[in-house]
Amino acid sequence: MNRRTLLTAVAALVTALALGNTAIAAPGGGHDKRMERMLDAVDATATQRAEIDAAMNDLRPRKQALRQQLRDAHRALHEADPTSPGYAALADEQAQVIGQLTADKIRLKSESRSRIAAILTPEQRATLAELRTKKMEKHKARARHFSQRHDG
Repeated sequence: MNRRTLLTAVAALVTALALGNTAIAAPGGGHDKRMERMLDAVDATATQRAEIDAAMNDLRPRKQALRQQLRDAHRALHEADPTSPGYAALADEQAQVIGQLTADKIRLKSESRSRIAAILTPEQRATLAELRTKKMEKHKARARHFSQRHDG
């Protein structure tokens, strides 16, 4: 770990300690709990946790803005009168907006995952990949089970 990274981690840790749990339990609720479980599963160090927390806090305003913009675009489409003459044009416009915002959201999520991966060790990344694979298998099994119960 280079000196700059170490200083950043120490600063983030000091800030987190100074603010109590507010830095860790910032808005996001379920996401923060999932993050904690993920960090527990890969046995992340206090320094790694502080670096990841700092990275997520850095991205949080952009995530919140995207969420709000998506809500607004969906609301505009939902509240529009489908019998009005300009409805089709509005629907096309909102579809374009929602599509672009969704693409931005995917790019932001990939940036978030990249930042986390850069902080974790190769062994921790392997553990995380294994956990994701197991989770996907579980989801596929549930989907198959649901499909079998509700088809036919």
